[in-house]
Amino acid sequence: MTHLRNAFPGAELEIEAIDGRFRTLLSLPTLLRALDTRELSDGTVRYLCLLAALLSPRPPPLLALNEPETSLHPDLLGPLAELLAAAAKRSQVWVTTHSEPLAAALGKLTRSEPIRLDKRDGVTVIAE
Repeated sequence: MTHLRNAFPGAELEIEAIDGRFRTLLSLPTLLRALDTRELSDGTVRYLCLLAALLSPRPPPLLALNEPETSLHPDLLGPLAELLAAAAKRSQVWVTTHSEPLAAALGKLTRSEPIRLDKRDGVTVIAE
């Protein structure tokens, strides 16, 4: 729940199983009732899916994520970087992103240097 609360302070996530179907509810301190998944923004649902994938109890040896910041509110880039860095302690994580803030935050948290790419004459190359 730490990563959930980093992204959504005070949030509580509840997963119900009714007749073999799952229902996800997100409670936020500013709202009077929990929100069903249908009521959440695309970015919030995407972040919850990233939480599920990156915090799996049986992490895969490699996770490849293409632009995980897509649809996320800019305020979620820091918590996303923390989530990715935590996942990188348990799996090899490969992230492609167009987000400079996400790349910078990840580099700082993992003490690694991002590999930057350029496109020259229609060919993708490693930037110099």
